[in-house]
Amino acid sequence: MSGTKANRFRKVKNLLKPKTNTHHSNPDLSTTGAYEDVRTEFPEHVLKVYRATDQAARFLPVHKETTAREVVMLALQIFNINDPSGSSNYALYEVSVTEEGLTKQKRLPDSLQNLAERIGLSSRYYLKNITVSQTLVPDENVNELVRESTVYFLQLNSVELAIQLTLEDYTIFRQIEPTEYIDYLFHLNSRYGTPALSQFAELVNREMFWVVTEVCSEHNLVKRSKIIKQFIKVARQCKECKNFNSMFAILSGLGHGTVSRLKQTWERLPSKYQRMFHDMQDLMDPSRNMSKYRNLVQSENIQSPIIPFYPVVARDLTFTHEGNDDKVEGLINFEKLRMISRYIRDLQNMCSAPYDLFNMQDAGGQPPSAALITLNQMGAQIATVKRRKKSTAAPDKKKMYEEAQMVRRVKAYLSRLQVITDEEQLRNMSLECEADGAPLTNTFHNFINFINVTNLGWEEAHCEIRGAINNHTSRSTHERSHSDTHAVPVDLSAESSSVTSLSKLHKSHTSGMLLEPAPSLYGTQHNSTTTPASVSFSLSFVHAAACSALIASVRKFSTTSNNILGTKPSS
Repeated sequence: MSGTKANRFRKVKNLLKPKTNTHHSNPDLSTTGAYEDVRTEFPEHVLKVYRATDQAARFLPVHKETTAREVVMLALQIFNINDPSGSSNYALYEVSVTEEGLTKQKRLPDSLQNLAERIGLSSRYYLKNITVSQTLVPDENVNELVRESTVYFLQLNSVELAIQLTLEDYTIFRQIEPTEYIDYLFHLNSRYGTPALSQFAELVNREMFWVVTEVCSEHNLVKRSKIIKQFIKVARQCKECKNFNSMFAILSGLGHGTVSRLKQTWERLPSKYQRMFHDMQDLMDPSRNMSKYRNLVQSENIQSPIIPFYPVVARDLTFTHEGNDDKVEGLINFEKLRMISRYIRDLQNMCSAPYDLFNMQDAGGQPPSAALITLNQMGAQIATVKRRKKSTAAPDKKKMYEEAQMVRRVKAYLSRLQVITDEEQLRNMSLECEADGAPLTNTFHNFINFINVTNLGWEEAHCEIRGAINNHTSRSTHERSHSDTHAVPVDLSAESSSVTSLSKLHKSHTSGMLLEPAPSLYGTQHNSTTTPASVSFSLSFVHAAACSALIASVRKFSTTSNNILGTKPSS
């Protein structure tokens, strides 16, 4: 018997050994891809397993590859269960409770893995003797399990919420094919369509109305002020994560008329967060072609990955397309296509690198969490973890479990997000919160009208141009081809008040000048190169997004635009 017990102890001890896959020629290279075992001396997951007889719980460290049978063996050791009949009489059960209070339980296969990743908020793992009939979750514990599965916004960690929001949005942004920008900009009915671009465009409205819905749904004054504070913290973290799309969407939601009128709520907001809000709000200033936002993105400290503010992207592409003729004197305006392709390559460069999850958490001012890493297996294209110095101390198992639970809560909350887009309904909800608040006005009404594009409706966007033609040099490895004649560079800064106000515009031997888009969001610089003598350009200043291009002629040179982008022609 003592030999059997010793063998079982050795087997359980082996379960806690790190399971790493290293390259056969270089031990520093892991074959697991983007995610490395950041705590190689300790398993990356922690399970909370309950004992069916008395509802006692223990935290069990496990690996991703640990099976249900191995968890049973480990639980028997930790619970100090010495059954003469052996461990074969015990199994791991999963018990879940629905919102209606119905209890479901099932025995897990002995070979089942990924136990930490597959369990939900409304579920528990139980160690049960299969030879004994017993109720795993007593009636008095059912309500407790239902409460644990209910997630509220104020329960969430702002850093974890911003990171998860960034990773989900970045997944969509990275899926956009370069041809999607071309297909919609030129109204091409391709077989592929614009699925990812349409989804990315909708994020701004969805996240903005999410903020408005969350604030106006809370009738308690103190909690409502805390919700605004929480959103400011999330927006701040999104900025640190270079997720400018979510940051601007959240700020737009806080500036929505139904939220900004809540005078008593804003008065309860600590001055620290009021200053933080106004500092970020200052970046949204649409004057001078949003020069503050562009200067921030163009900073040398801002490198890929970046999630740009979509309405600005849509506006720049629209301005470039509609501000320049498709044909001039019967000749195709190839330089217009080159400008569009350069801009699209800049967008592709923004998502050319994965997010480093450790750096994202460091920027939020909290210690790196292994739970965020292990529960976000998105692949090397979305997020990665750089090799860190090995830890010598075993982490706290309870803390690891709570960190994992927070990640699960954030994911569950975002997956069940309830968003109200009915302006009249939101207005009534705001009046119910504070009937005597400020008049219902929208702080960012002019801003949204200036650059917002709803449902990819670029033709409805306000495209009053307040500046920004720049002489660029690209960081991209794809350089445009050189031609034979010299073009006169047009150099306008982001602070230029308008294109027509420049006094140093010189005409070349061509019929006019070419209208460049605003400075690249990626901060790239493109060298002015030469253009064929047979191609002439025209200067067209657009005050509103009226469609000036002939769709028939665009279809004829769509193949040329695909060749410039290096993509296959659309069907």
